Amino acid sequence: MPAAADPALKSIVLVASGKLGDPNFDRSVVLVTRHGAGGPIGVILNRPTETAVAKVFPDADALPAGADRIFFGGPVASRMIVFLFRAPTPPANSLQVLPGLYLSFDAELLNGLIRAKGPKSDLRIFAGYAGWAPDQLENEIARGDWHPIPADADLVFRSDTEKLWLDLIRRASARSVGTDAPWRAAVSPAPALRTVAASAGGD
Repeated sequence: MPAAADPALKSIVLVASGKLGDPNFDRSVVLVTRHGAGGPIGVILNRPTETAVAKVFPDADALPAGADRIFFGGPVASRMIVFLFRAPTPPANSLQVLPGLYLSFDAELLNGLIRAKGPKSDLRIFAGYAGWAPDQLENEIARGDWHPIPADADLVFRSDTEKLWLDLIRRASARSVGTDAPWRAAVSPAPALRTVAASAGGD
């Protein structure tokens, strides 16, 4: 099954404001896109856990510092593995988030990426993801819970994730982005994505 249609400018990065009361998203930076006809989905980019990738995937090697941990992707399905990766061509069972950047839940695809030879600096693995009902995220942005900024694939793979929120909240405060953000536009429905569960987080 081919990757979903290119959403290009339909993805965005959300930077949590100081007034956001949900501890799951305190000082979080979230890459958000749409999947099919439902509400937006995303993963938190700056929440590495204490769980090593090699503990969940013993075949994993050559993971650089900053990518050798499972990240907490969000409170939805926190035992499900989600991953972001770069690829020159669209892989099957994946959702294109940005040009050359894909999101997937597919176990077979992830295992292939892990077992591939060479460094894996363009792979990030998450436990769980974030999700919103239709119109929920629009309302949160409107009341100031989030600062939307343009999505940038390089943010996904930054190793200094402890500095990411502070860097981006400063950037977000210096610009004005309307609530009619790029992710509001319809994204072509994506195919159903197979999933993989792992003991990488809570229930």
